[in-house]
Order: sequence, then structure tokens, then C-alpha cells
Amino acid sequence: MKYSHVWHPSVGCQISFIGYALKLCAYDGVAAVILILGAIVTFKKKEKLILGCSIIAAVIPFIISLVCVELPTPEITRKEDYSAIVLTASKGVKIEYQIRDNGKEEWVKYQKPFKVKQNTIVYARTYMFWHKSQRVYRNVFVEDNGLIDFGGADIPQKSLKQLKASYTYKDPQDDRAGNYYAGCEIAKNDIQVNGTDLDGNTTEVTDFTYSPQILQSGKNDIKISYTLVNGATINTHLYIEATQPKLIRLKADCKEKTWFSGVELSNDDLTVKGTYEDGTEKEVTGYALSETKIKQGKNKIVVTKDGLSVEVIINAVDKDSITEEEKENNDDINTANDIETNVRYTGRLQEEGDVDYYKIQLEKKGKIVLRFKHAKIDSGYTYWQVYLLGMDETEKTGMDVTGEQSESVSSAVRVVPGTYYVRVTSNSYSDEKYILTVEFQEEGEYYETEPNDDLTQAMVIKTNKTYTGNLTESQDEDCFQFSLKEKRKVRIVFSHAKQNSEYIFWEVSLLGESDGALTEIQSTGLTAKQYSDYVRLPAGNYYIRIVSNSWSDIDYSIRVITQQEKTKTEDEDNDDYGSATKIALGTRITGNIQSESDVDFYKFVLKKKTNVKVTFTHNPVNSDYTFWEITLYSEESGDGLLNSDGDSVVYIQGDSRRNITSTWKSLPAGTYYIKVEDNSYNNDDYKLKIS
Repeated sequence: MKYSHVWHPSVGCQISFIGYALKLCAYDGVAAVILILGAIVTFKKKEKLILGCSIIAAVIPFIISLVCVELPTPEITRKEDYSAIVLTASKGVKIEYQIRDNGKEEWVKYQKPFKVKQNTIVYARTYMFWHKSQRVYRNVFVEDNGLIDFGGADIPQKSLKQLKASYTYKDPQDDRAGNYYAGCEIAKNDIQVNGTDLDGNTTEVTDFTYSPQILQSGKNDIKISYTLVNGATINTHLYIEATQPKLIRLKADCKEKTWFSGVELSNDDLTVKGTYEDGTEKEVTGYALSETKIKQGKNKIVVTKDGLSVEVIINAVDKDSITEEEKENNDDINTANDIETNVRYTGRLQEEGDVDYYKIQLEKKGKIVLRFKHAKIDSGYTYWQVYLLGMDETEKTGMDVTGEQSESVSSAVRVVPGTYYVRVTSNSYSDEKYILTVEFQEEGEYYETEPNDDLTQAMVIKTNKTYTGNLTESQDEDCFQFSLKEKRKVRIVFSHAKQNSEYIFWEVSLLGESDGALTEIQSTGLTAKQYSDYVRLPAGNYYIRIVSNSWSDIDYSIRVITQQEKTKTEDEDNDDYGSATKIALGTRITGNIQSESDVDFYKFVLKKKTNVKVTFTHNPVNSDYTFWEITLYSEESGDGLLNSDGDSVVYIQGDSRRNITSTWKSLPAGTYYIKVEDNSYNNDDYKLKIS
């Protein structure tokens, strides 16, 4: 015989049997490969009978295996943070699940953990081809915080579903306890937060966040938040009614050590502090004074605020009754006598060539005047030269005193905090005693600060605020600087006490960062208040320079007025073709001639051949003078173009009708310029429209 095997000698049958056995073990994939391999081997042996038997041997067990295979069931669990459902099963099988939702039953292929929104039942089973395992299920409960519970499961510590908060000061001895005041900062340890977990247990929560942290007057909504393991956040609210703390105590002190009779007391002369219900102490303003006029002797001043009062005692003396003696040697700044302001000091030049120095320390800015007295000498000679010096010994103010001048007063000078000296020297020597007083008046923010003698030292000021200054001497200059963040219409207001003189005492110039005045004021003694012309200025830095003509040392006031304009305006400087202000067709623009030398240029573009109409509008002036001249130029020609009336220049009188219209016909495409200049100067605004 060809084959000597105990059972059928077909290798294919043997292989097929192995495939069948594997099929019974549910290894479908491997079994299929082996069955096919057995058929191929049998076919190659060319044994038809055996091939048929092999096929039958392979198919029959395959069919049996399809009916008899039992798949494993899946397991239903949760993620570690209890946020989603997880399904697991043996390798080689797939999983599908079903959520019981309003009676709907739909099997879904499982790919990744999934969440449920409400209490339900989750079913799951495995499958392979058309084989299905038995289904399993779990009852799922969804807590308020979104976490999943299977009922009776262990809940992680941070899996909270509810927060509750209360607010109590920890220190029962604290004056604030039980009271909530506006401005109070809420400390974290003043908030008690408890959380309820999924099993209903309560635990204290410390790692929470809250805001706001500062109480405002009225009802405060404090939001308290806690972040769960899954990243979700649960919140609660704490409502606190806060009130303004009441003032419970006052205390007051005088700022000055020496008081003189006749002085007017103000709130700036006192330091008043209050203690409030919340334990804070801060400076009090807006209080009332029982007396403001200081008398010689003991003054009892009552300070009142919110129904509370405190007394301040001020002992005042006659200004002229205090004199202090000069102490030699004081011949240079290193040995200068320390003196106080507003106190009289007596001194004497010991010999010809003697010099007396006095030192003043100022803590605040203000104005200084030197007052010098002596017994009258029947002589016009200069006996004393009295000058205020800075640290570098430069002269700030002073005077030459003759024998006939029994009392002399220097011009005022404004000074900043620092050290200053008074120097007394002789010219024609006299051994007469003198009385020296350095009179000082404190000044606030809106007073000139020296030195401001040139643009590099210019005092920075705010717009729309009034500042006070003066020219210390005939050669003095005062310079101020202000800034514009955007384009503004600007004018200067200059005022002073009226003087019985027509002399020009002050010349005021508004300057840009380049040379040349933008506008100017010349103020005589009789012109107590004067306004400059309006100028339109772009954003940038600008300066005011004040110089004397016929000198006066009286105070002046300066104010920079700025206005924001609602309509489109010219852009200065637009004094030539290169700086011309661009204007769109159909747009109305506002401008003015700022000075007799000012010229305004405007630029527009035509995209095609067309007629151009220019409308000029101004407020009528009771004058037949020609105030404005208008000329139209093309970019190619330097000559004025003729309008429909045959004119190259349009003349506009002060009393002309409000709207003046001129037309240029059939202008080709290109760039054009309009020039507006004055004939007889007028600073009034005009409006220009091109259509």
C-alpha cells in the first residue's frame, strides 16, 4: 500500500482535524487558517476522494463550532476618580453596551470610558461575528457633583457633592468679631468650609478659593470654589452685609511749633487722625474748627467730626515780639547760624569786611521774602547787602539797603524743599544793629517751582489747571511744559492783579519743540486777564515761556485750556504743500489762521475728470475787510487754477454771507491743493468742504 498510517493517510485531513479542534476552543482565526491549509495540502496530493473527505471533515466541525462557542462576559467598573464607566473583557472579543434611557434600547460599540448624566442601568456583553455573550448590568447612580456610584461603593475623600460655608473671626477678643466693615480684608482662616461627600459624610475643606477678598459697603457675594479630582468645580456662596466703620476717637496736633497772633488757621495747619470701629487709624479730613483766627496767648481750638470732638491748644505770640540774637562766628556757610522762618533775628556787622551767614532748612516748597529793619541813618549810601542763596551760593533774591531805608522787603522767590542761606554784607560800613526775618509761605502743587529759567528746566504742569508764579527779577524767565496725548484745541489764559500802568510787564509765548511761537500774549498792567488765540496742536510736548518787558514782581496766574473737537480739523503744521492736511471729497474740515504768518494747505485726489465745488463757511464779522483768500492748485502747476467765474483767487470778506461757494469745471484726474491764507488777520474758525 501507498500509505501505512493507522487512520486516513491524508495530511490535509490531519491538518483539518487540528483546525477543528482549535475551532472548538473558540480560536476562530487560527482555526480558519489551519482548515484552509489542510484543503490546500490535500489538493496538491491530487487525491480527489481524500480531498472531498477532508473538506467534509473540515466543514462539519466548523459548523458545529459556530453553534457551540460560548464567549466570556465583560466587567462593568468605574474610573479611579468615579467620573466615567469602564468596560473590560478577555482579549480577542469586542464589547458593546446599552444604557436604559426612557425606554430606548440601543447597543453601542464600546471604544472608551463613557459618562452618564442620570440614574440608569448599564448593560454590557461581548461579541465575535454573530456570537454574543450573556449580558451583564449595573445599577448606576449619578450624584449632584456628577460622580458615579454603584451603591455602597467606597467614595474617595475628595469626591464631594456639596459645600457649606460660614464666616467668623477666629479671635473672640478682636474688636471686629461679629461685625463686618467695608474695607476689611477677609482672611482665609476666617472662613469655615465644610463639604458633604457622596455617602453623606461631612468633612472640613481647607484647599478652597474665594473672591472677592475685600468687603465693600452693602451686601457682598463671596464665591467659594473647590476643585474635584476629575477637574470639575463645585461652588457655594457666602453673603456678608458690610457697613462703613464708625469713627470712635479723634486726636489732633499742630504742624507748626511757633504760632503768631493774627494768623488764619486752616485744616492744612493740623494733623487730625481718627480711630474707627474696625480698629484702623487713618487721617481724617472734612472736620470743622471752632476758631480760625489765632489770637495772642492761649487758643483753645475744638476739632469736630461726626459728632466727636477733640481740643487743640495753640499758644500764639506777637510776631514782632520774638527776636533771637546772632551768634558769632558765622562768617561763611560752614559756620552759618541755624534759624527758623518767620522769626525775627538781630545781628550786627562787627567790623568792615564782616559777613553774617544764616542757614534755613525747608521741608516744603513755598515762597520766601526777606525783611530787613534797622535804625534810620541820615544817608543815601548802601550800608547792607542782603541776599538769599542756594546751596551753590547763587543769589535767589535780595536787596541793597540804604541808611534811609529803615525797613526793606525783597522781591518774592519760590523755592523747593532744601537748604538755603542768607548772606548779610556791608558796602558802606555801619555797626548799627539790624533785624532780619525770613518770611516763608508754604505753597502747594499749583505754584511755580524754581528753578525754571529755561526750557530744559521747565516745570511740568497739567492742562486745565491754574498755576501761580512770578518773575523774581527783570532778567528772570519762567518756563512751563505740558503734554498732549492726542490732538487738541489749545489756548492760554494769563491773569494778574491790576496795575495802574499801560507798560507791557509780561510777554507770554506758547512754543513747540521746534523754534517759533505758536501764539503769544503781551500783558500790560491794566489787562488783568487775557486770552491767547486758539491753536490746534497734535499730540506732543509743548512749552510756555514768560519773560518781563517792564519788570513787575507781582504774582501772575497761567492756565492751559484744552478742548477736544468733535469734527475733523486741520493738522498743524500744514503750512506748505509737503505738510498739507489730507481731505476726502464730501468731508467738512475745520481750520483757522493762527497768526498773521500762518497759511493752511489741504490736499485732495481726483480719480477721474470731474467738476469740483469748494464751500467756505465762517461766522460773519462786522467788517468789509477781506480776511481770507482761497487758491486752488494742481500738482503739476504752481499757478492758481481759474474757477468758473474766471478768478484764480477767491476773496472772502468778514461781512460776506455765511457760505461761499466756488466751482472749478472739468478738472482732470490728479492731485490738487487748496491754499487758505489771510489778508487782514482773523483768528476765527472757518469750515472747508470739497465736493
